[in-house]
Amino acid sequence: MNLIYKYPLELMKRQQIELPLGAKVVSFQAQAEQLCVWALIDTEQEDIVQETFCIIGTGLRIPSDATKYVGTAQIPPYVWHLFIVPS
Repeated sequence: MNLIYKYPLELMKRQQIELPLGAKVVSFQAQAEQLCVWALIDTEQEDIVQETFCIIGTGLRIPSDATKYVGTAQIPPYVWHLFIVPS
C-alpha cells in the first residue's frame, strides 16, 4: 500500500534516515517548530535503505555532494534548505 509518512529531522548538518527502498521524498517543512520530511512509501516494501540528508541555513556553503534540492522550511528567524546526498 502506498502512503505518505512523516520523518522528523534533527537540526544538524547531516543525518541518515531509514526509508523503505523506492521511497520518494515529497516535501520538507517545519511543523510546530520541528523540521520534517514527508515521503511516499510502499508499506509492503521490506528492504530498507539509508538516505543521507543535509540541512543548510541560508547564506551557508552547500557541500559539493549535496546535489538534490528537496525544499525550504522556515522556523523564524531561520530559513533551512534540505538536500539529499546521493549514496
